[in-house]
Amino acid sequence: MALSNLKVWFLVLFLVATGCERGATKNNIIEMTGFSMGTSYSIKIVKQPKLSNSQSLQKQINSLLSDINQQMSTYLPESEISQFNNSRNTQWFSISPRTFAVVSEALRISKLSQGAFDITLGGLVELWGFGRKEQKKIVPNEKILEQLLNNVGYYKVELRSSTTAIRKTDSLSVIDLSAIAKGYAVDRVVEFLEGEGIENFLVEVGGEIKTRGLKNKSKPWRVAIESPISDQRSVYKVVAMTNMAMATSGDYRNFFEIDGKRYSHTLDPKTGRPIKNELASVTVLHNSCMTADALATALMVLGPKIGFDLAQKHQIAALFISRKNGKFEEKMTPQFSNLL
Repeated sequence: MALSNLKVWFLVLFLVATGCERGATKNNIIEMTGFSMGTSYSIKIVKQPKLSNSQSLQKQINSLLSDINQQMSTYLPESEISQFNNSRNTQWFSISPRTFAVVSEALRISKLSQGAFDITLGGLVELWGFGRKEQKKIVPNEKILEQLLNNVGYYKVELRSSTTAIRKTDSLSVIDLSAIAKGYAVDRVVEFLEGEGIENFLVEVGGEIKTRGLKNKSKPWRVAIESPISDQRSVYKVVAMTNMAMATSGDYRNFFEIDGKRYSHTLDPKTGRPIKNELASVTVLHNSCMTADALATALMVLGPKIGFDLAQKHQIAALFISRKNGKFEEKMTPQFSNLL
């Protein structure tokens, strides 16, 4: 795959583009699906007179996603990120405005979350077997883990806006944008569709979602948050969305177990190890899908208490689902409940 799929997969088709709502039929919706950035994408567009050639539209969307992947993928050796990671110096490295924007937002969320979100975990992601290399899932050697942890720290990455350049103060630091790039891709596809004069649609890339307008007359898009159960797929809650983005981070899809102990793909930058808290998932609603994407991961790392306090402090619309005594317990910020 082209971008390491560190976010879990979510059930997004429930009441989204099927004929489940009264008055809504597939004849009203143009559906586009495909694969890019190491995952799938799905786009639902409400038909309108100015939309004449959907095939041409999808071709342009594929090109846009391919360009983003070529810039930010850790799987493509020629991508900007791969070249930057492979460089073993601390000199300024020119990057595209797109990559600059994503790294800039990543560093902002890192500071906001006091390091809970960190794009310099690339080496540790590979070590734990959640990256681009296909390898057996094992608990890594403690000495190697500690060595790689020395190269972690968002503050080791610097940006220079005058020349859209990036540099690392630690030549061995490796960055990974997987926990934010898909959200960014959603934002750019939405921007493209708006530029084409399209008014009502839903865009989903790898589980990250953004909507514009309405699905049917006065009805908003209805999107499901998946129950955080690893061995089945079911709906936990349905959210009505219009002009809003949603991203979810959880531990119930991408993980492995050894001797009955679960190791999540979400790593704690402070320890270099999978997170250990009661959270099963965190869902964030925001105007920006890129921001929601990163915030969901940051809050997941912080846990149910510190994460919720941070979300309240910064008025983030977030839903926290925890495991307690074999049951799920939810807690949502006022901003999230107000949007339901």
